[in-house]
Order: sequence, then C-alpha cells, then structure tokens
Amino acid sequence: MKKSITILMLLFFSIGYAQLYPSEIILTNGDTINGIGKIAGNKFKYKLEEDSKSKKIEFYSIDKVTIRYSDEVVATYKYINVKEVNGYGFYVLRVIQSGKVDLYSMEYPHDIYSATNNYGPFYVKRENAHYATNIRPKGGLNADYIKAALPYLNNCEIFVDNVFKGKFEKKDLSGMIKFYNENCQ
Repeated sequence: MKKSITILMLLFFSIGYAQLYPSEIILTNGDTINGIGKIAGNKFKYKLEEDSKSKKIEFYSIDKVTIRYSDEVVATYKYINVKEVNGYGFYVLRVIQSGKVDLYSMEYPHDIYSATNNYGPFYVKRENAHYATNIRPKGGLNADYIKAALPYLNNCEIFVDNVFKGKFEKKDLSGMIKFYNENCQ
C-alpha cells in the first residue's frame, strides 16, 4: 500500500512539472513565436503544437515570454541583468509591474497554483537602466520593504512624503511601485 501511494505521488508531481502552457515568445529581433511551453532554467522549452517536437531557445534571444497558466493567471518574464552584492548576472525574472520603475520577482511558478503568488526576491529597474537592483528587506517574516525601497525611490518628494505619513504598508512593495509610477517623474 505504501509503495502504491509513493508511485502515485511521483506520477502526480512528474505530470505537474511536465505541463506546458500556452505561450507567446517575443524574440529580441521582433519575431513572435506562439505555442505551448515552460521555463527551463535560462532557456524556454516550447512546442509549436501539442504533438510537435519540443525545442529550446536561450533566454538571451528572447525579449519577453508571456505564459497563460489559466484564464485568470497570465505572467510575463524577461531576461534581466541584475546587480547583486557579488557582481552582475542575468536572470529570468517575472514582471510584476512595468512603468518608470519596473518591479520583478525571481520566483517563477512551476504550476498554476504558484503562479498567483509573488514570493521574491524582488528587483527594481528604472527606465533605461542597464541593470535591476535587488530590494533586500531586513526582518525575515517582518520584512520592511519601505526601508529597503526608500533609497532607490527617494528622488520623488511626494513618494517620500507619503512614506513618512505612513501611507504604505511595510510589505506592500507592489503598492509602493504602483504609487511611484503613477505620481513621480
């Protein structure tokens, strides 16, 4: 009985991770590929049709990929140069918000259930910047994104005023970026 449950669990998880989703791939040269696919490290694995052979394309050749996990859950990913403590590197990041400052998350889902969550780590990137910056809050479960984001967003007086008036929740990085994009130059 124990063996049967283990086999069923392995089968369930392998099917979940093998799932390909409707996808639109925009290449850096402007061409578009539509098919089904999934993120596979720094590559995107896709098929043009369900019964066709799968192909892989390096993310450095991709401008962005949009994946439809369900009718309600659609996510876009980009290959972004990131400034880390120990240097720079390129990562596949999920686009959370776009604007004067883009907000990205490193976490990308492997299934529809995790596609609705943004776990981080989070990165911000100004328009025309060459790299994204990691927003690392201190405090673990009590993470304070206000203190982490303020040095990056302090060039906007109305934003800073709202921070000191307590208008933002300390964990609402997305709300802060949205406010900044709508109200700052």
